Amino acid sequence: MQTRRPCRSTLLLCAALALLLASGGCMFSEHAFPVQRGDVVPLRPMVPVGSPGPERLTTRQWLDYAQRELTPLLPVSSHPALLTEDMALPGGGAVDVMAHFDLDPLRLGSPFYNFRGLTCTAQVVGSDEPDRELPLWPGFQDVWIPINDQLRLSGRLGLARDRFGRILDADCVVILPGLRGNNNILRTRDLAEALRANGIHALALEMRGHGRTEKSYPQFPDTWGIQETDDLLVVSDWLVSQPHIRHTGLIGYCWGGNQALLAGWADGRLPGDPSITDRVRPLMRDLPARRRFQAGIIALSPPLAFEQIIDQAQTPRAMLSRPVINGLQKTVRRRMEELGSPDRSGSLLNLVKLSCHGNPDDLAAGLRFLRFLPYLDRPASNKLEDMRMPVMILQCANDPLASAQAVANAVAWTSNPNVSAVIIPGGGHDGFAPYARRWYYSMVMDFFDPTNGPAALQRLAAAGSGDSPARLPAPSVTSAGPAPYPTLSTER
Repeated sequence: MQTRRPCRSTLLLCAALALLLASGGCMFSEHAFPVQRGDVVPLRPMVPVGSPGPERLTTRQWLDYAQRELTPLLPVSSHPALLTEDMALPGGGAVDVMAHFDLDPLRLGSPFYNFRGLTCTAQVVGSDEPDRELPLWPGFQDVWIPINDQLRLSGRLGLARDRFGRILDADCVVILPGLRGNNNILRTRDLAEALRANGIHALALEMRGHGRTEKSYPQFPDTWGIQETDDLLVVSDWLVSQPHIRHTGLIGYCWGGNQALLAGWADGRLPGDPSITDRVRPLMRDLPARRRFQAGIIALSPPLAFEQIIDQAQTPRAMLSRPVINGLQKTVRRRMEELGSPDRSGSLLNLVKLSCHGNPDDLAAGLRFLRFLPYLDRPASNKLEDMRMPVMILQCANDPLASAQAVANAVAWTSNPNVSAVIIPGGGHDGFAPYARRWYYSMVMDFFDPTNGPAALQRLAAAGSGDSPARLPAPSVTSAGPAPYPTLSTER
């Protein structure tokens, strides 16, 4: 039988792509995407038709309006974005995201199939090496935020000013960079500068085990969010104690998005939440009962089904076929070396186990705390139901790392009107700026807008009705859980 030989154009394409990936060409290297004049499109005021005064507005309603207004800023696509209400099927369960966008979930990690998504991803991925020189950002100052008597977190704080140079009384948004991220990453700097330019204070934060915080406090390694969740509540309290800061907001990329959502859950979690087991409870702080992050929370490309990623990283992946997982495994190997472990397998699970000192009970309890969705036979509580502030999840359909289907599953499982989400056709993982810079900056700045964002409008409505700005009422969840989402652990 004659073997079919690949055509010359295919061979040339493969060779060119291999050379591009191997050389780290500029198309696949980190870029800056600073906000430019005219990028941010302010939303028109939302005045309810026929209403004599302000009405209570849900975050979902706000996002529906914002997306309709800002859709022209997205690249033209035959597949419309999915909004919160689009993600739940009438009979229960979640919409099939991949079918809606005509994508093959098993091929999103391949550069031959998802070239544009991987390009957008690569252009916002920065180095996780904390020893890189950290140049000063104009208008920002380095701060150390006290968490307890032994630990302070490193951050860069930029206070917004008016045209006369006077510091504004404004909200402050905390930015989380992602797993092993630090303030060297350009997307963090770009976002912080954009917030400040739009009249919002910004704090770029380096958590335990990250950046300058790790260099100064190596005895406090990262705990994947278990202790960082309460750290963020302490950071919020510290910020509002400073002059000129009204409320706090929170935005996180990738794993930072998960940590942002965990902080939102922690703000309103109930004492008996099953996610807090006996092994985790001693690590939780007794904090003053107050509202945090009232300006709202944005999660960008959060890996809600993070145990899928753990499974995928169990097997070594090649750069050419699975560049994102391959890059993750390089990060894991480097981290293992920093921690003095001889393990060079690239297994993310082994790194998580090392954080739990190899104790399987601690591992199970930690994963239970971090889990947003049931995974295989492992249960999860619906953390999104406990959010008391406006929450928005921004997700790209062709994300090669964080499952867009998991976002739809989580939202379809959630009845809390404070929680909203939108899935756009492109952008890869966190690559909102290279895919649609104006839409990205407009959505973020409009969400935190002090007069027309969802938090501001809810406060206005509460003041007009005489109500307290408590959590919007959310009906109890009667569903047994979200529809199963694709398990990629068998992918090769």
